[in-house]
Amino acid sequence: MAFDTMLPTLLSTPPPKTLEWNLPFQFVSGYGLNPMEIGLIMLVQGIYSLFATMVIFPIIVGRSSALGLFRLITLSYPVLYFSTPYFVLPHGTIPLTGVYALIVWKCTFATLAYPSNAILLTDSAPSLLILGTINGVAASAA
Repeated sequence: MAFDTMLPTLLSTPPPKTLEWNLPFQFVSGYGLNPMEIGLIMLVQGIYSLFATMVIFPIIVGRSSALGLFRLITLSYPVLYFSTPYFVLPHGTIPLTGVYALIVWKCTFATLAYPSNAILLTDSAPSLLILGTINGVAASAA
């Protein structure tokens, strides 16, 4: 959730005026995109999310377990969050390529994580009578 709300801020923040950076943890620049460009990126994100949910998820879950997939995604999210600000550093056409790489990375993992989580919750229910309560608590906590 935090990534989804902070990404438009990162995209709209002006790019660096100089090439001086205070690495590794101080980032005060973004991509400097206008609202129309950000909207186009969000459109691509939505279309890709549909594709990943309908095509990629069934293939990957068919080849691995939901638990193994969930573990892999859980371990990879910190890498995504930590590396996101570094995609601002290159100049030229590379940064926009980096934006789409981030979108594909995040959307793929999100569309694999949420259904895997639902499968794991369903499998953990001791009976079908309590499944609605488990799903309600999970939806409230998400």
